[in-house]
Amino acid sequence: MENLAKRDINTHDQALISLHCGFRFGEIAALTWGDIDLVHDIIYIRSSKSGERREAYITAEVKSMLEARKSSEAKPNDLIFTDDGGRSLRSAPSFFKTAVRHLNFNQGVDDRSQKVVFHTLRHTFASWLAIQGSTLLEIKELLGHKTTLMTERYSHLIPDRKRAAVMRLAKTFDQARQDRSDSGKSKQVETSEE
Repeated sequence: MENLAKRDINTHDQALISLHCGFRFGEIAALTWGDIDLVHDIIYIRSSKSGERREAYITAEVKSMLEARKSSEAKPNDLIFTDDGGRSLRSAPSFFKTAVRHLNFNQGVDDRSQKVVFHTLRHTFASWLAIQGSTLLEIKELLGHKTTLMTERYSHLIPDRKRAAVMRLAKTFDQARQDRSDSGKSKQVETSEE
């Protein structure tokens, strides 16, 4: 991210939103100041690939960036990111590709699906959610997928939730057994005192 900030602050800011909020490039390009609620730290996605509206949550770093970008003359319908002519962006920033090339992220990678591209930031966001233990349903909703089918690609990163569920159940069984045992001991004490 530091490399991007040095090369082009607009590219850095677009990458930051994708990485912290899981946005597609098209969602970033369509963002207006009316979509941003800095009081409640929410970004409203009004038009997504799935056609569904959704909310994303603003991290402290994204909030700081948005506050720095917002001019006092910004109107609700103004795009947050535009090209040099003030028009809507049409493609991922070329500076991102340049930074990836400069950092050799794709050196020796022949499989196109394994190359680092702007959309990789969205996948990274989802992967981080899975690794920290978010459920597939949470990830699905944050990414704006219509079904969990697309989200299931992150399931291998989710910590062993099934094992943890069984261990919680075993703990419940152990506690119930202990409670019955303690109850039996107190009955024995009552009987011997009589």
